Amino acid sequence: MSSRILILALALGGLVCLAPSRTCAEPVLTNAPGGDIQLPKNLPPRLREKMAKMSPAERQKMLERWQQLRNLSPEVRKLLNKNYQKFSKMPPEQREQLKQRLQQWQSMSPEEKEKLQENFRRWKQLSPQEREDLRKRHARHPPASGNAPSSGPFAPAVKALPAAAQAAP
Repeated sequence: MSSRILILALALGGLVCLAPSRTCAEPVLTNAPGGDIQLPKNLPPRLREKMAKMSPAERQKMLERWQQLRNLSPEVRKLLNKNYQKFSKMPPEQREQLKQRLQQWQSMSPEEKEKLQENFRRWKQLSPQEREDLRKRHARHPPASGNAPSSGPFAPAVKALPAAAQAAP
């Protein structure tokens, strides 16, 4: 994975973690008879059209996400939009890989995330020559499995389990 994609994945994952969990200013209302969601009046027309075609559960989830986005600061929204533009221009294979990495990030424990972030901070502090030296060393001696060094300052936060251990109940 290129460093650009890794940075984008970390930025997206970081935004998920940084996004304030405020209560929505506009509560989600339901109509009693059908239990369907009453959409807010200030919902953009295109989104309203898309949501009309969704199931009530999907509509609820989409509305919650829209309200969370509205509660973000303008700076964070600008960063999200910039990252979305980069994401939408990626080839489908890279997009899929990024989605998988984001799912992997979301499934990590807070300790694993902190370890990975610390590794990233240390990587960013290295000079370009030190980074290149590490890349060359990694290319000469790749780990048995995975893409990350198996030991040293940039060892992965999560080590892959041997196949036998993964198959065990």
